[in-house]
Amino acid sequence: MKLLSGCGSIFTVKRCQVCGLKCVFASHSAKRCGCVSARHVVGPSTTTQTLSTDNAYLLNLGTTVATTAGHALIINGIAPVTFTNAGTVISSTDGTAAGFAFNANGSLVNQSTGIILGHTYGISLNQGGNVTNYGDISARVSHATARR
Repeated sequence: MKLLSGCGSIFTVKRCQVCGLKCVFASHSAKRCGCVSARHVVGPSTTTQTLSTDNAYLLNLGTTVATTAGHALIINGIAPVTFTNAGTVISSTDGTAAGFAFNANGSLVNQSTGIILGHTYGISLNQGGNVTNYGDISARVSHATARR
């Protein structure tokens, strides 16, 4: 934990219990950072989730989205979209199913705890974008990441 000061306040840098990232906290007693209020938090699911109403999404550590049909997550959000993954995403074994199908330009940050497994692609970037990977991105059949 590192102490910072500024504007008469003391801040600490520590791991957030919600998003699992190193964040800045305004007090020693805080349990979470502002991550939840700044991003749409994606919950666990056993069916495809289509996300289209925001430009920032978060899948927390310990949360799993795993489908038995199609893509696990379809991102149609407001470009440029940012998705931070600290959880587990698993697509079905259907055709060209992907863990993430980005239909909007954006970026994915896969944290060290992030696991993405797709059938043909782990991540399909259909409108361009960037991937920053600190975790595991895999595909059963083809490439981990594809620009289509």
